[in-house]
Amino acid sequence: GANYYMATFNYNEKYVFVDDYGKYAYFKLDQEMIKIPIKEDGFEPANFSKNFENADYKVSVTGKKIDEMDETMMFQGKMTVENIKSGEITSTPIYGECGC
Repeated sequence: GANYYMATFNYNEKYVFVDDYGKYAYFKLDQEMIKIPIKEDGFEPANFSKNFENADYKVSVTGKKIDEMDETMMFQGKMTVENIKSGEITSTPIYGECGC
């Protein structure tokens, strides 16, 4: 079977989000790596929106395809993280790739 992944960066080349299309996604917030479960939700790579949630955070990753090579798609978009306890919301422009 194919192994899919999504690697996402912000424009300072900080690695902010990794999704292996398995059971968990990982994102970095204030130097802390946070693990968050993935819900099965189809993925339309040309224009996508993925939402993740655990007890502490709600994460939304949206984007659209900007380029494609072989089995890799390049995209750009936005990641929004809401701290459920404090209500603080942080958004950052992102770019990245997904493929298999």
